[in-house]
This record gives sequence, structure tokens and C-alpha cells, in this order.
Amino acid sequence: MKNVSLPKDNKDSIPEPTKGLEGIVAADTTLSSVNGEKGVLRYCGYNIDDLALNTTFEEIICLLYDIELPNERTFLKFFHLIYCLDLLAAV
Repeated sequence: MKNVSLPKDNKDSIPEPTKGLEGIVAADTTLSSVNGEKGVLRYCGYNIDDLALNTTFEEIICLLYDIELPNERTFLKFFHLIYCLDLLAAV
């Protein structure tokens, strides 16, 4: 068993799980990066604090889909698509 420790006096007891995820990789991705020690989260190279202050939710969806922030034309096409899909879902 990984990440568990059994008490030495009673091998039949339930193992205690090791607490915390330090050093554990949950997934590999190129879309985001996390530096927990510095408190930094980035999406596609952009600091999440900057994105939160300067972009909309829909622009972030575009960023995660296209790996770049949308220009006005791309954003309008994407926004129109979302609006049309929302109308279809309502039917």
C-alpha cells in the first residue's frame, strides 16, 4: 500500500492515510500553472488576478479553448455561438 502507515502493535487495524498532497502530481496540463508557495495561478501564461480584473467569463473560455485571448471579431463569433446554443437549450 502507498501513502499509508500501519501501527506496529496491531497489523489488523485500519491503516491511517497520510495527510496532504505535497509532492503529488494530480495531472499534467499546459493550460494552467500553480505556484502554491507564492500564491500564483496562471491560465495560458496570464496571471489569474489580471484576468479576473480585466476579462469576462466568456473571454476566459476563449482563452482556454484557443490558448490566447480573443480579438473582438473572435469574441463576437464565440459569444454569438454561446447565445445560439443557449436558445437551443431553452427549447
